[in-house]
Amino acid sequence: MQKSNYIRLKQAIPVLAYLVANVLILFVRGVFWDDWAFYENPEGIRQILTGVGAPWRIGFHLSMLNLSHFLGIDMVLPYRILIFIIGLLNVLLFRAILKYWNLNKEIIFYSTLLYAVWPLGYAHIEMCCFVYQVGLLLQLTSILLFHFYNENKRLYIIPLFACSQFLATMFLNSSIVLWLGYLFVYTYKDIIIPDSFKNTISYIFNKTRLYNFLWFIPCIVLFAIKSIFWHPQEIYATEAYNEITLKSLILLPLNILFSFTNTIRALFTQFTGILSSKLLLLVALLVLSAFWLVFRKGPFDGQKKKITSKTLIIFVLLFLSAIGAYVAIGKIPEFDTMDDRHGIFIPFVLVTFVALLINYVVKGQKWRRMIFVLCVSVSMTYSFSQYIKFIYYSHQNDAIVSMFKNTPMPQGNVIVAETEFNTLSNFYTWAGLYKIATGYQDKCFMMVNVGKFFDQKEYLIERYNQKDATPGEPSIGIFINDEAKQYAKTLLRECYYRINSTKYREALQAEFDIRVEFFDKKYND
Repeated sequence: MQKSNYIRLKQAIPVLAYLVANVLILFVRGVFWDDWAFYENPEGIRQILTGVGAPWRIGFHLSMLNLSHFLGIDMVLPYRILIFIIGLLNVLLFRAILKYWNLNKEIIFYSTLLYAVWPLGYAHIEMCCFVYQVGLLLQLTSILLFHFYNENKRLYIIPLFACSQFLATMFLNSSIVLWLGYLFVYTYKDIIIPDSFKNTISYIFNKTRLYNFLWFIPCIVLFAIKSIFWHPQEIYATEAYNEITLKSLILLPLNILFSFTNTIRALFTQFTGILSSKLLLLVALLVLSAFWLVFRKGPFDGQKKKITSKTLIIFVLLFLSAIGAYVAIGKIPEFDTMDDRHGIFIPFVLVTFVALLINYVVKGQKWRRMIFVLCVSVSMTYSFSQYIKFIYYSHQNDAIVSMFKNTPMPQGNVIVAETEFNTLSNFYTWAGLYKIATGYQDKCFMMVNVGKFFDQKEYLIERYNQKDATPGEPSIGIFINDEAKQYAKTLLRECYYRINSTKYREALQAEFDIRVEFFDKKYND
């Protein structure tokens, strides 16, 4: 391979890796978690977004709903396509930002590659969490515009930055803390440690450096507007939604520690997760082989980057900036759950430190390359596995809808018992599926392990697809049992869905065992 062609291929590899790792998002059809308050539910959209203090988002989500109706497609599809595109843009922005730091080509390349294949988690696939991805895109855009201005001093960049940062903060409030931390670290990254007290003070309060904090003004403006006009309402106001409380302040040190340990555990989970399936292990080996064939030639110049005490301080400060807004209100990132949205900025900080650590600790360039290729292959395969799980849950939803369509349901509320493998269901999941199947909202659903929702009238509303239900004890029991998720079988069923609907229905019946029992014996005959 000619050197010029190899260089072009190497530059394209992070993009190609992202596409391969995340293309399955376009095949995920299911509706999960709080999306049941959004899915084909204009009133639910209004109630949720007014409640959380973000009424300006209502128009956007209603526009997405109208667009799906106009195109004649499922409401979730435009969201999944946009999330896929936004993720790709984030990779390109991330690589551009790294070039403004004092990093060698090897670290920039592998940091970008790790960022491209880092498992995006569960929450990013949700319609209700779409704003997180938009906010991340806008925040990375703002950071890049900040660097553009410092490099070129073009005045037209300032209003572009102001708009981008203002919108980033609107879509993702935690951008305030991330941007402040990034601004502080970048402004003082060249400070000499240790130095005399006088020199340190003069460096910190240098007029030119202090001017950098004017770039924080859009965040202050948005925070003021939000504090005056956009407040949580109803149940969200009662629960002090997204507010700093005395309890969250007391637990702040523990929450920071848990956030860090959860992040480290997520790294190791990627390695152990692929060992749970022969298919995933095979995919990992194939990806590993492909990357090794590409990287075995045309090595980097072998330059190593030393990790100093300043490097560690920068990492700690940026990590605290990434999680600060969340731990301050008592929210800890939990990867492989819906709470992974609280760690949306962690990959932005973590992957470069991982690349620096490998570059510094591992001496031989060949060994470094091998470790990087292994990490990338595992992350890509783990991303692949997460999407297969969502496809599996899409199939489960189809099986439940089919059951509701084919099982006459008498009047009465419903209690649901699931196996341990069903981790994404809640009472409004079942209410939403029942509404899709029958068009009715006349039953109150409750899960066997979460308490008595059937006697609480605040849950019998349009938002939860239960507005016509009557409070009362359940008279219908639904029991769903399935096998542990098998990745090969899930992909085969998805192929059936695309090409053979009869085979697909048969496969659903074989995979999911759903039993309905009526507590009044006359309905069981």
